[in-house]
Amino acid sequence: MSYFLGFIKSLDEEELGQFSQLQLVGKERLVSNEYVNHKSEKKFNEASIPTRLQLSKSHFDKINSVLLEKAIEHFAGNKLSDKLDFLIKKQLHDLILHKLKVNEKILKKQNNKKELKEFYALAFQTTMLFNFNSFPEKQLEHYCESYAGILQNRDENRRYEILAKHQEMLIRYFDQRINGAKKKDKALKNLLAWQKEVKKKKYFESEVAICLGVSAFYEGISVEKCLQYILEADHAARKVYNKIEDRDKAFLIAMTALQLIDLDRFIEAKIKYEELFSKFGRLVAARLFHPYQYVVTLLILKDFKGAADVMKKYIEPFLKNENARNFHFDILRLYSVYNLLIGETGKAGKYLQQILQFGKQDFTPLGDVLFRLVHNVYCAQTGDYVLAADVLKKNIKYVDSKIEIEGFVVYKQMLLDLGKVIRYKSKGDTNKKSSPVDEISSGTGTARLFMNLIKLPLQK
Repeated sequence: MSYFLGFIKSLDEEELGQFSQLQLVGKERLVSNEYVNHKSEKKFNEASIPTRLQLSKSHFDKINSVLLEKAIEHFAGNKLSDKLDFLIKKQLHDLILHKLKVNEKILKKQNNKKELKEFYALAFQTTMLFNFNSFPEKQLEHYCESYAGILQNRDENRRYEILAKHQEMLIRYFDQRINGAKKKDKALKNLLAWQKEVKKKKYFESEVAICLGVSAFYEGISVEKCLQYILEADHAARKVYNKIEDRDKAFLIAMTALQLIDLDRFIEAKIKYEELFSKFGRLVAARLFHPYQYVVTLLILKDFKGAADVMKKYIEPFLKNENARNFHFDILRLYSVYNLLIGETGKAGKYLQQILQFGKQDFTPLGDVLFRLVHNVYCAQTGDYVLAADVLKKNIKYVDSKIEIEGFVVYKQMLLDLGKVIRYKSKGDTNKKSSPVDEISSGTGTARLFMNLIKLPLQK
């Protein structure tokens, strides 16, 4: 797929309408029409366009490049930072890396250290915003080292800061990955050593970045330690708040909210997310993770209108973007959960049917087991308890085959609890004062959402 086709596929209908108004010359309009009219076709053959339009390969490539630049500037303007911001939102990661590489080459030839320094700062900040399923490990390291290398001695505080942010990203990327433990441990060792150094020098900006990196290491290991380092980061940030980057300000709020969820302090988490999205909505919208967690929090609190608003504003754009297809599985599952909770079982079923079209390579074992749980609840809510019981047996067998994966014991217990509810409902005697639902745990953290699903009353 060419960069231009990827760009066109990322546009929604309104944006396509705007694109069609571009002033194009020569055969640019003919080429652009080929892409716009056929972008949704699975077997769209770009390579056949030059022949159909009687263009040489070099002429076609030049038109493609010109169209791409015109389109990007139409939507984002002339500034490189604005262009990259737009492309990040569109999940056009390959195109971003290409543009960064081209710009770096040009600036190196010009040998303008001031502009090169600004470029490396922007390139590093941009690549840090990539989602982890398209994480540019080599490029991030390159831009980090290039930026750190061009800084002067008087910029030592900044050097510690960007090195710490790089280590934080490595910790997050290698979390839960095979052979990732050693790299995480090495990153933690670096961060703790730097923390001692910056405390002596009173480099508060870099102390914030270091503490956030250490907090990332303890996520999922110790809520208390994770929150401790977040609070340390916040304490350092307050001393130089006007110098702290918006990303770090947003991150402090977001990570505090996540820990509050794990501590079952959902109302406080909601308040933090409200602050995050009111102050830094544009920044956090570039990635799915925090909007997703915000919706989960709202669903746990049964604030269904609030959840619907966040889904429409921050999550739906990912679902409409074919370049973000690797997130569609999780989004569709979330939409299914939402509809089950508000009693729209039929709508939930439609989203689940879409998920069933995905291949096994499109989701992780964790994503699979969560889908199975939601699908099993759906089967029960339709009233087909024979099917629900049969699906349950298969799901328990699947979880047993993956039981060595951390956390799967909890999901097996959820399925067993769902089995109790299915058996109880299938007997038709749901008017008794006591039921298995009364004995089932409410769950902690995000698990509360799935326990709420299991405890749903029978839809009539």
